[in-house]
Amino acid sequence: VATCDQMIYEREEKYICETPHGNVVKGWDGFMDAKQQTTKKTVRPEERMFSSSSWSMYCKLPKPEPMSEVDRHMAVSRPQKRENAGAGKPGRRKRRKKNQFDEEV
Repeated sequence: VATCDQMIYEREEKYICETPHGNVVKGWDGFMDAKQQTTKKTVRPEERMFSSSSWSMYCKLPKPEPMSEVDRHMAVSRPQKRENAGAGKPGRRKRRKKNQFDEEV
């Protein structure tokens, strides 16, 4: 299993480095405006979709540090809803001007 995990890890890195303009991990948005890559790309851990799916690779990852009391409070608390956050009177909307493409109702 370790040999297979290592092979997946290496091939995944090769794939991500050889396809910087579009791949299954990042998507294909940069494919059309692709420029020649001049620097060697380093693969970030969050880009490793395939090798990080293995249980043995998961066990090798560093364990996250426990949250402090302040961090825990910040993660749970949510901002208060602001009253009348929009401009103008509540419950009123501006009418949109019709153009030639609007359908008659």
